[in-house]
Amino acid sequence: MAKTRSVRSTLTSRSQFITDMIPPGAYYLSFARAKKSRGTIGSLDLPQFPEGSGIILAKDIPGKNLFEFLGDTMPLLAEKDISYRGQPYGIVYAQDPELANDLAGRVEINYSALDTPEFDIGEQTLFRREHWSWDESTPDKNPGPALEPSSNLEDEDSYLEQEISSSFVLQPQFQAVQETLSAVSLWEEGQLTVHVPSIWPHHLSRNIRTLVKLKEKAVDVRATIPGRYHDRLLVDTLPLVGAVTLASILLKKPAVMSYSHTEELLFSTKQAPIVCKHRLTIHPDHGLLNLDLVIQINQGAFPLFTREIMNQCLGSANPGYRCPKGSVTIEIHRTNLTPLSIFHGFLSAQIQGLMEIQINRVAHILKIDPLALRMGLIDLRKKGKARGIPGVEQALTMLPTVNTLADFSRKFAAFELLRRTRETREEIHRDYQPLRGIGAALGMQGNCMSQETENSLKTTA
Repeated sequence: MAKTRSVRSTLTSRSQFITDMIPPGAYYLSFARAKKSRGTIGSLDLPQFPEGSGIILAKDIPGKNLFEFLGDTMPLLAEKDISYRGQPYGIVYAQDPELANDLAGRVEINYSALDTPEFDIGEQTLFRREHWSWDESTPDKNPGPALEPSSNLEDEDSYLEQEISSSFVLQPQFQAVQETLSAVSLWEEGQLTVHVPSIWPHHLSRNIRTLVKLKEKAVDVRATIPGRYHDRLLVDTLPLVGAVTLASILLKKPAVMSYSHTEELLFSTKQAPIVCKHRLTIHPDHGLLNLDLVIQINQGAFPLFTREIMNQCLGSANPGYRCPKGSVTIEIHRTNLTPLSIFHGFLSAQIQGLMEIQINRVAHILKIDPLALRMGLIDLRKKGKARGIPGVEQALTMLPTVNTLADFSRKFAAFELLRRTRETREEIHRDYQPLRGIGAALGMQGNCMSQETENSLKTTA
């Protein structure tokens, strides 16, 4: 499957969109969405549905009303509790798309209780917290020339230990797309076929089988060319696929659903907001002495992929720099924001990028070249354990190349490296071609799935 649509394939009609695949007689679907951010459903006020239209509710689901994301779950339809504004609680179907949208907008919830929503993180929103710490022997007294203070240092007091404290706030980011997110399904002779943009079709298939109680051979998810979709497909496609699957099986007809531009903007997943608090203790002769890091992640109404996020953020907290003592605390918070997805390696690239900013600050304070500081701080004892990570020793040859391509303080230098052509990547390091993610390019941390997660996602072709 091609990663993006080429101009040639689009102009010659070889590249099909979901709207090119709608069979005659298909039902058009639209979500009935909550207009409040937090509350309890008492009853529903339904419009007068014309013939050939109606609504599917959570009680109509033949299987389990949930989707699974590496151990965490999210419902397809709200049954009792509303957790965010825009949460689907019904699937309206009609034989005309405008009619389906109109009817869905006229469905109203009578709330038996309304609660104050939580949008900002605090102790009351804490969903999961884990803490790690380490304390090794006294740091090396002779770390090498990279950490020797610059000769232009005149003030002897600058040789004392110094503490650097910083707080970074990363706001949600929205991934623009070239085409509206859509899905179409057909149910014929006990076989379900779903066409949808996807990067994990096996993940969709598994959740479909749980939702409607089908065997593996009865579900065929066909991933279309996804345009410029990326990690957001992991979450955003599941409600669409769940809706068209339910409608096709319950109504015995094809079904199609497309998000409107408003739905794309308001209710599709964004990058999770992150608050990252660093405290570093440094010494001109010994480098990093202590690192204390607190990472607070707002994952919205349904925290997803939490175990993998914690594993990846922990690995990115100090991607490979020598530091004898420190601690990392990672908190995941549940609020009444829309569910938030995983961008750029389960958020690990963001965490590593902030660490690189801190290293630049250390270099500035010590008046040392940033690249020389990194070369001097690389912990040669640290070995990459996740799949697809080059040995730490290789970072000694890769870092100078990364440094020539981008300023570490301007943006994630490794992303610039990975944007180069395949030939350029092979010239940079011919013995290691599959560079995966920012950490892999830097040769220190694997901004990819851990081996455990890789194994859990393997499927049989």
